[in-house]
Amino acid sequence: MGFGLSEIVAATELEVLFGLTASIAGLAIFSFFLGTITSNSALLGKAQEEHREQFRKLRRYLTYFQVDADLSERVTHFLERAYV
Repeated sequence: MGFGLSEIVAATELEVLFGLTASIAGLAIFSFFLGTITSNSALLGKAQEEHREQFRKLRRYLTYFQVDADLSERVTHFLERAYV
């Protein structure tokens, strides 16, 4: 059991079974890591979107209540640093 032009061949049934087991285990581990990375990437995207939405609401609030531009900027910068 090899890849490409490998001249390594399983000689016994036990070697074949071991090769298949190792291949399946490798596939399972790779799939687990790929799924974990995909899941974490989706969570990160969701968190970033939530962050943007919160700051959109903040800007709308500050505009609606006509908060001074300097104060709005200071509040926004403070919250951006605190949120990280």
